Amino acid sequence: MEISVLPGKIVQCKSGELAEVLKDEGKKCFITGPKSVYEIHGGLINAALGKRAKIYAGFNGECCEKEIARLSAAVKMHKSDFILSFGGGKAMDTSKSVAAKTGIRLIVLPTSASTCAAFTSHSVIYGEKGNFVGEDKHFKCSDTLILAEEILESAPKRLLFSGIADACAKYYEFTFNGGDAKENSFAAPACDMLKRFFMGVSAAKKSSESEIILSLSRLCIVNTGLISALGGSAFRATAAHAMANGFTQIFPEHPRFARLLHGELVGIGILACLFALNRIDELIALRKLFSDCGIFEEFAACGKLDKEMFEIISRFAVKSESLFRELKIKASDLTSALAALRIDGGLDERVPC
Repeated sequence: MEISVLPGKIVQCKSGELAEVLKDEGKKCFITGPKSVYEIHGGLINAALGKRAKIYAGFNGECCEKEIARLSAAVKMHKSDFILSFGGGKAMDTSKSVAAKTGIRLIVLPTSASTCAAFTSHSVIYGEKGNFVGEDKHFKCSDTLILAEEILESAPKRLLFSGIADACAKYYEFTFNGGDAKENSFAAPACDMLKRFFMGVSAAKKSSESEIILSLSRLCIVNTGLISALGGSAFRATAAHAMANGFTQIFPEHPRFARLLHGELVGIGILACLFALNRIDELIALRKLFSDCGIFEEFAACGKLDKEMFEIISRFAVKSESLFRELKIKASDLTSALAALRIDGGLDERVPC
């Protein structure tokens, strides 16, 4: 069986060119994505599809088994021959699982650069309340990935900044995994991408110039996706993502934190790992970048995190990711790191600045 680790086709276009991009994509379209986003871009999507038969089935906000089953059944009921999915990472992941189950073509139209999910060949599965459950690995990526310029430009900057934090993990996970920069040809692009984020975030905060936003968006979706797909095991999501998944375990009991975005959780996961590894200079520099991205403001808006929550997060991370044992990092080390980071404030005064 042939396995594809890249989208069949990547198209960057103006929003007005969507009709041309979609003209040969089938006769019966199944549209899925968040209602709030559909209210903004639904008119454009429907106009681009023209007179073809189409149905909009919504999206409940979680990439969970129940939603995947609902959408898969609806695809079969309406005898659709292709899926058009729009929205963020969870919408993209859900549509990949639906396409895998139904065997029909998948067109993805990310409406923000909040993750690289539109590019990858796996889906992260959550419970109905947002807690991480596992992953679905697919034999192929989407058939077509569309980067519609005006749509990406109009996305809230919080989504872009979250995507930047998630993309930063590529370089840091590489170092956590013990990657050798001399032996892996993707180490240099990952490091270069990190440098561009340090320069690009301040520029994006000061300006909404389209080329700045599009350049950062491409880095978050395409470059990050390429590194994930072709960089090998050294770039696999490990420690920082395990911490992010640990954070989601508190969502069912503390739903106020469920508004936090994936990249925001990954960003804190990177910082906690850097702290536990005593890489303080890198920690301070990266914390400044994430502060500029507004991550700590988002955590502060959710309320206080306490030691019990930190312990739940840390225990889950260590239990689910064997790399922590190799790094000799215990759950108690991560709990201490989270406390010292003072996520809704500054670094612990014991950390030299």
